[in-house]
Amino acid sequence: MTKLTDPIFEVDLNLRGSDAGSLVETLSEQLKQAIDQGRLQPEFRLPPTRTLATRIGVSRNTVLAAYEALRSLGYLDSRRGSGTFVAARPVELKTEATNRLSLKKHLHPYWRERQPFPGHAQQARTEFDFSVGKADISDFPFAEWRRHLHRAVHKMQRVLTESIPDPQGQASLRQSISRHLSFSRALACEAEDLVVTNGVAQAVELLIRLFVRPGQTRVAIEHPGYFKTRQAFEAAGAIVVEVEVDENGMQVDAIPADVDLVCVTPSHQFPLGVALSRARRKALLRRAEAEDMLILEDDYDCDFRLGERPIDALKTQDLSQRVFYLGTFSKNMFPDVRIGYVLCPEWARTSLVAARNASDWHSPVMVQEALADFIEQGCLFRHVTRMRKRYAERDRILRQALSHFFPARITVPETYAGLHLTVLFDQHVDVQKLKQRALARGLNFFTLNELSPQSSGFNAIVLGYGCIEKQDIEPGIRLLAECMAD
Repeated sequence: MTKLTDPIFEVDLNLRGSDAGSLVETLSEQLKQAIDQGRLQPEFRLPPTRTLATRIGVSRNTVLAAYEALRSLGYLDSRRGSGTFVAARPVELKTEATNRLSLKKHLHPYWRERQPFPGHAQQARTEFDFSVGKADISDFPFAEWRRHLHRAVHKMQRVLTESIPDPQGQASLRQSISRHLSFSRALACEAEDLVVTNGVAQAVELLIRLFVRPGQTRVAIEHPGYFKTRQAFEAAGAIVVEVEVDENGMQVDAIPADVDLVCVTPSHQFPLGVALSRARRKALLRRAEAEDMLILEDDYDCDFRLGERPIDALKTQDLSQRVFYLGTFSKNMFPDVRIGYVLCPEWARTSLVAARNASDWHSPVMVQEALADFIEQGCLFRHVTRMRKRYAERDRILRQALSHFFPARITVPETYAGLHLTVLFDQHVDVQKLKQRALARGLNFFTLNELSPQSSGFNAIVLGYGCIEKQDIEPGIRLLAECMAD
């Protein structure tokens, strides 16, 4: 039998001043308060009575009586051979509701009533899952990834002994990313041009630190667009200007002349999925130079292009050094690889590294070294090549199913990359009710308004095909058509 060790017990019990007759009451009340306040969590094992008695300088009978009093109130649970545990009961915090409301005034007004994105909450599994933002990891080479992590662990001791982590990112990883961008996106860059971040979200936050002056900086964003980018700029006090998106991407001519920064997803616009046309790409770069604008290019999932010919990144044509190119490995590997990067113009690089250093210094060295090795050994290239074909097939099947079950009743924008399609309906279709009926029958998807809450003018749903098997796509769309007929 495994011998149980005494638990670590950090609650300060103060019995000074209590007479012998009130010791039991004082001890039980202090333990009760610790449980009510959540300092002793359910299933926490209390110290044995003899151990606690010795620690606080009372008799064992006093502790036994206090434990028994709390047991009778339902606070403790005794288990033969295991000890005494805090019972599974709701934690009753003593802060009054009115006091909690008054304390909320200290919260930033922007965040005071905000709720987390519902798509990140744990959801019940459905038979047909067309969720957005999920990639197929069923065929990811986890064995190879573990091997590279194992090698990185052995390498870490030497790396950390010889040098301190670089806030710009490990040189080995930046070198590997530069090579990856060369063959995957035809981007010419050197290791020193890159700054490694903990995902694209941190990259955006760092650029906000560099460029946003509350109440002054004007930022153009796509409408509809990625709500988290908008949220980050609004929370920082930027003046957000919406620019409409059509079948050719952001309407560049509609960008106001007094804008300081333009946020754009030119290769696979989120959430409509369209690409910024060649003419508008040139126009955006011309306007940026002529009107002193900066451009934030989020190239979030274009590794998974649908055709043979890749769409050039804006950064490839950035002769005036105004484009900040953002990328991530969370899409082409799996979400827990929270590694992103910024291909940064030389004039801003030192400031960006300084902001990263002041934020959280560096990304985990072990993950950086493992990822560098994973890229250098060709593992990422092989995985992306394999998944690109798989996703292209799912895209084709999904389009065929939509065309078959929804003839002449929907519009599906043309896409060139990515893991989702947007389906636009006539205004008489209530997409929210459609989703409720679909969920009741085991079909899950997002409405466009859920992904871009300010986009009330778009009556659309977004169908992701990252994690649904190809054989489930046609039955899922058939079910969607049945839900619409209901």
